[in-house]
Amino acid sequence: MTEDARFEDAAPRPVALRAYDGDDLAVIATLTQDAVFPIAEMTWDRRRRRFALLLNRFRWEDVGANPPERVQAVLVIDDALHVATQGFDRSARDLVLSVLTLSWAQGEDGTGKIIITLAGDGAIAIDVEAMEVMLRDVTRPYLAPSARRRATPNKRRRLLLDRLEIGGQGQDTAAHRDLGANIAQLGCNGRLEAITPDRHRPAMPA
Repeated sequence: MTEDARFEDAAPRPVALRAYDGDDLAVIATLTQDAVFPIAEMTWDRRRRRFALLLNRFRWEDVGANPPERVQAVLVIDDALHVATQGFDRSARDLVLSVLTLSWAQGEDGTGKIIITLAGDGAIAIDVEAMEVMLRDVTRPYLAPSARRRATPNKRRRLLLDRLEIGGQGQDTAAHRDLGANIAQLGCNGRLEAITPDRHRPAMPA
């Protein structure tokens, strides 16, 4: 009988995860909190129904074990039907945005809305036919620009990290489906502005 993998055992490996429900998405939300990305790295391919971000995420899975590190990762949301933004100027191509959390608003028959809440009251809302979200590290970790060590993960985040099972590079897992996290839904008080598919940038890797 094999023993279940532990998150600590997998920490040196690149993260490669998929989310198919709200509990799965809670794990990805945990790993992408405080991730940053420039607007220029936000892509929506309408034909492939794929929304993608190239993030620089903090490596929460290894916090406390090594000097603080970041890694570049691709966040891909498939089956994207419509994308809208709120609270930031998309024409400011040098603007860098920071992720607070990801949340899931369930619709009918498997449809729903994935909301990426950003620092400064910004948000990105992606209507999907079904949830399929991928987070995959695409570079080796590097020392975080700030020498200040990040705060210790709170109890909820630590619970998610302790119970997460991940595979090696290029592998996905759904072994964390039973986490049962309670994800707060974003209340969008402002007008969500539709985003036009970017036809001038290549789609993120599959």
